Amino acid sequence: VEAQLTRAMQLCMQRDFDSAISIMEAVRSGGHRSRYDELSYNLGKAYLERGKPGDLDRAIELLRANWAVNPRDSATAAMLGSCYKERDPDAAVEWFQKAIALDARNPPGRADAHHNIGMILMQKGDAAGAAAAAFATLGQEASVDEFSDASEQYNTLRKAALLAMDSYRMHVSEQLRL
Repeated sequence: VEAQLTRAMQLCMQRDFDSAISIMEAVRSGGHRSRYDELSYNLGKAYLERGKPGDLDRAIELLRANWAVNPRDSATAAMLGSCYKERDPDAAVEWFQKAIALDARNPPGRADAHHNIGMILMQKGDAAGAAAAAFATLGQEASVDEFSDASEQYNTLRKAALLAMDSYRMHVSEQLRL
């Protein structure tokens, strides 16, 4: 079983989600369960990454099963946030907030969750909320300097939040002139 799961993870890294899912579903249907149900987490993540019709529902089902077994797992909370980003942004924010609350010892994870919250709030037109999330992200960034691609994401969000704040200020100024 362990060799099969290792192979499935390798296939996920190669982005061959069809093969990885096939292996993991076979192992799962064989009754394999682990203490923290990592199989459900990895399988849910693979379905989310694959992105075929119906995959999002299956990803949510599996990740919720993992959450039921391990409700203190910040990675599962963050993954559920990712699942809900398009479908239910408010639920996504709630899941990302859970991830932040649970992830005190993982600055990159916290910063990523703040980044996702900021992006959702920007899409909803909440410039102030997005700015607050950007600044929370930046507060985490000092601990994650070695993650250059993450730093790039955070800088992008920071710039977007600052532009949104400027836009909001201009809007308020125009309203006051009327």
